[in-house]
Amino acid sequence: ALEAHCNEQSGNHRQFKAYLQTRGMSTVPLARFVGNRFNILFFNAGGVFFLRNHIVEFYDSVFGTPNRLHVAVRADVGVAGYLAACRALGIVGKLITAPLWRKLASPLTAIGDMSAVYEALCTALDRWQDDATELLDGSGVAFPGAAVTVDSIHQELFRSCELDDLTLVLLQLISSAFVKYSRRLLVDHLPGGRYHTLSPETRQVTSSVATTNVVSERAFAQLDR
Repeated sequence: ALEAHCNEQSGNHRQFKAYLQTRGMSTVPLARFVGNRFNILFFNAGGVFFLRNHIVEFYDSVFGTPNRLHVAVRADVGVAGYLAACRALGIVGKLITAPLWRKLASPLTAIGDMSAVYEALCTALDRWQDDATELLDGSGVAFPGAAVTVDSIHQELFRSCELDDLTLVLLQLISSAFVKYSRRLLVDHLPGGRYHTLSPETRQVTSSVATTNVVSERAFAQLDR
């Protein structure tokens, strides 16, 4: 409804961006789905939580709700459970998924380096499924060297508020789901797996192996056009 590539008939990005500019913001921190599939849920959830008060003021004092799409968006940002979920997903994006993607996409990362990263991540998720306080307060480290971007959205996500208790529960549920899926998906890279400990020869042979499937995804995207 409010992102730059929103529904052209029912959305209204231009007026929302103009409103944000009056509040000192030059961009709308929301991304389009196309080209951002890995982290889009977490990135946009954090953006919605950051913008929640602006969205309310925009609808209530500036734009109104001229159609059912805007009525639904305005109603959703008034639900505490939805906002806590957005905050939890945004925190996961800041501390887990975005740093993981930066590690994978770095030209300095070899595929043989990822086993240690995955093991550390699963260990952290095991801990956070029982107590996610480190995620809630921003002190959690998903793996050694995790690069976290600190910006205005980061500050808002980790600022204590009335949603802390519900956000903590959701972070623990997300961590529980993540660790189960990760251990199943990454079994070959975890202790006992065939890629967990690579010989120097294997590291050399696999040094040019792609760490992501971005190249193939781009090729298929071109075919879809």
